[in-house]
Amino acid sequence: DLLAFDGKGDLHTAHLEQGVLFNSRQEAKTAKGPAVELRRTWKSQTADVVFVSRAGAGAGMPAGRGMERVEPVSIQGDGGVVVTSESTGASRTSGPEKLEADVVTGAFGPGSALTGLEGTGHASFEQRSADGARQVSSSDRLEVRFLAGATQGPSEIRSVVQTGHVLLVQESGTGTPGAGKQGVGK
Repeated sequence: DLLAFDGKGDLHTAHLEQGVLFNSRQEAKTAKGPAVELRRTWKSQTADVVFVSRAGAGAGMPAGRGMERVEPVSIQGDGGVVVTSESTGASRTSGPEKLEADVVTGAFGPGSALTGLEGTGHASFEQRSADGARQVSSSDRLEVRFLAGATQGPSEIRSVVQTGHVLLVQESGTGTPGAGKQGVGK
């Protein structure tokens, strides 16, 4: 494990090895008021994280009297990466989502909000809805973009784009094969 600091003494990069595991929990209120909770896990053999100093209110500090804080701006893992997430709340529950690939790169915005993930090599994405419907896809490369902000909840998926030897399998909520298999390549 190796940490590098900038000229001000702030953390700039971190290189982690031999089984990396990150767990996060994020809460937000939706436009209609009920709280939504997102739990996410990252597992990889190695991870390189780049950090940036951003102005903002510190813990217990009122807005406007902020200080700089160090936040991740990107992460890249390899050696087989698995990212899982699940959101729950008063008005909605979505099933678990799982992204897997040989190499995954993630991008973060202000407040450490996840804005995107890109996976290459044996990439797959699995999503299960609250009613049990399941969608699994695999490809050579995938790109996931997220909406961020309190009105959408924490980092909801905006789009998933997959290219190269794409296979899509959909099953209805009862477990009966629905749309079947489709092979579409770009």
